[in-house]
Amino acid sequence: MRLACSYPERVHSLIVVDIAPRAYKPRWEREFAAMLGLRLEQMNSRSEVEAALEASIKDWAFRKFLCTNLERSAEGTLKWSVNLPLLQASLPNLFQQVPDEVETFGGPTLFVRGEQSTFVTESDEPLIRRCFPMAKIRVVPGAGHNVHFDQPQAFLQALEGYWPQ
Repeated sequence: MRLACSYPERVHSLIVVDIAPRAYKPRWEREFAAMLGLRLEQMNSRSEVEAALEASIKDWAFRKFLCTNLERSAEGTLKWSVNLPLLQASLPNLFQQVPDEVETFGGPTLFVRGEQSTFVTESDEPLIRRCFPMAKIRVVPGAGHNVHFDQPQAFLQALEGYWPQ
């Protein structure tokens, strides 16, 4: 969203999934600490990592999502495929990357939000429309924040017919 509003000539169209163009309070510090605290070299499987994270991360779907970032090193041990220390250090900034007050993106924009999510609510719609005047907003029934994971078929249906030429 920030890129599209700051450099609209670089973006043809935009799809935004369950986030609004506003600042959010930082979150996921506990989850990152739990991931960084694991001794992956002593674990043999993704399911073992998921089980180790269960005490700190109650949300089953979120644990599954996080574990998609696991891979095997050249030595055959498990490792995170992302730079967790850098992401952890960046958390405060990640939630502040919103368009400036005067920036807009006038290109085709689709916002897809989960009906049960608290990340985007009806009260965000005026701000969305101010920053993205061409925005279409589609709500996926029965989905939370992880729309694509919670309701994969309905998520794909929400995208149908959007792709601008």
